[in-house]
Amino acid sequence: MATGYFVGGVIALVIISAADSAPFGTVSSNVKSDLVLVNRNNNGINGGGRGNVGLSGSSRRPDVPAGETLDLFYRFGFFSLSVRVVPRDDAGDWIVREPTSLIFDKSSVSERVTPSADSKFDPAFQVFFCDDVEELNEAYFRDFTAERVEQPHKLFTGSWHKTTKSKYYGLSKEAFDGQSAFVLVKLPKKRIAVSAAAKAGSALRLRPTAQRAIDSVQLGNSKSVREFLENYGSHYVQEIVVGDAVYQVIALYRDQYTAAKKAAGRMLSSGAASASDLGRLFESHLAPWLVRETGKVQVASGDKAADSIAKNDLVTNGKFGSYPNIFVLQERPEVTARMEAATAASEAVVGMHFASLRSFVRDLQTRDYYDERVDAYMALWEANIR
Repeated sequence: MATGYFVGGVIALVIISAADSAPFGTVSSNVKSDLVLVNRNNNGINGGGRGNVGLSGSSRRPDVPAGETLDLFYRFGFFSLSVRVVPRDDAGDWIVREPTSLIFDKSSVSERVTPSADSKFDPAFQVFFCDDVEELNEAYFRDFTAERVEQPHKLFTGSWHKTTKSKYYGLSKEAFDGQSAFVLVKLPKKRIAVSAAAKAGSALRLRPTAQRAIDSVQLGNSKSVREFLENYGSHYVQEIVVGDAVYQVIALYRDQYTAAKKAAGRMLSSGAASASDLGRLFESHLAPWLVRETGKVQVASGDKAADSIAKNDLVTNGKFGSYPNIFVLQERPEVTARMEAATAASEAVVGMHFASLRSFVRDLQTRDYYDERVDAYMALWEANIR
């Protein structure tokens, strides 16, 4: 797939593989928006991973519960209240305030703190084409995963009603009336990752009380499964990535969206597209005066200084008014530098992986039963919560 962007000047075109996202015109069965990486530089995208090099700014370990356990069912749908993933006005410097438990034998756990190569935003915008609000939710939480959970975004968004969606996506409540499709543009900054794993040559071990409790899970006894989950948790935080993200959502009526998506597909599926092609896509399909609604530019951490820059500087002045525009971060280096400085110490969770405790059920038949019960609980939550 070829990608690029089309706001002013010369545009770099990047060809990427999108093996983990659906092709244009299709949606995978477990809800997947279409992702296009949009280079914001003219020198290509430089890698995508985190390096083990020094971090610009503070490389301190953030206060996050890597290696600690929790019951995903306890607050299913409400994790956005206890994990800082969207801009909130809560007092304090908390990143995660979800109750967790320490159930691993400390001597078996190795913690790894991995800073990014620098403290800057990623070299590419993430642009997601979302057929509906469910895909918009999935797109925003694409970097959040949970073992054996098909739709992990619902852990965070299952409780969101129209007012909440309006607040966190920067759109009016009317944009969520079922008549809209969406384009999410996101520019993340992954500053530091904290992960927990078994020490080299060893294996993770539970503390004796926790191991006895999971050994008490009985084949055919659903209550024994539920008791373990409630007392010790269903998953542990295997990795958590702290940084920040600037993002914007555009709402389109379905006919507008269909035309924009088809146009993008024609341009990008050939593996080559010119800057003028992409400029025409913006001018003919995605410009603020052509879409249903252009959302506010927001900052995931809610940092006040960064939010002020988003409101006052990430703006395009048009003939008939002013419009929020995240791509000012490409056009105006001085604004980008100020946003980098404003978010140098800001902290939001931009990625997270929950690993199951299933492997600690030692009897294989009982483990299969444990999986069956936990999977059934999860399927019910995913199906019923909106």
